[in-house]
Amino acid sequence: MKSFTYWHPLIYTFLMRLSYGRGYNQRYQAIADLVEERSSLVDVCCGDSRIYSFLREKDIDYTGLDFNPCFVDRAIKKGIRARLFDIRKEPLPQGDYILMQASLYQFYPNQHKIIRKLLDASSKALILSEPIKNKAHSQSKVISLLGVLLSNPGDGIKEFKFNPETLKEALRPFAGNIKKEFLTANDIEYVVMLTKN
Repeated sequence: MKSFTYWHPLIYTFLMRLSYGRGYNQRYQAIADLVEERSSLVDVCCGDSRIYSFLREKDIDYTGLDFNPCFVDRAIKKGIRARLFDIRKEPLPQGDYILMQASLYQFYPNQHKIIRKLLDASSKALILSEPIKNKAHSQSKVISLLGVLLSNPGDGIKEFKFNPETLKEALRPFAGNIKKEFLTANDIEYVVMLTKN
């Protein structure tokens, strides 16, 4: 059974706002700033598709992909192109930009395979944005446990979360592809832009 976080997009959005605080909008704007106008973007594990509202003025051809039917249905009702998708089993649509935000941890220990698949689908760049400070890393056992229990999108609890060292290790095979990297959202999230060589 999926965690409370993933029951409905409104719950997801509320919890994300709570987690990121003043950095909430910054995490999306930082990504939007990397995307060229009138290009296409495929948002893998799109969640509530919040990034779409930051891209509309740039005339972006947006497609949201997610494992959760509730998220996809909500996006479609809002007029956003979205569809059900499991990156572990299906071929990834091509796009100028491929985005995965705060979801790479869900595919541990197969993160290298996932990054390669994402990068191969991009014609301009892959944008990865991943939290490196997590509730699951809290010194409080209660908060740490909650951070873990709230991370089941429907295919099992994800105990692993990235920190600066483990994310750096995940990106090591792609060091030559990294064109930009920086912290955003009050230094909670690490953004990496990768291009093909």
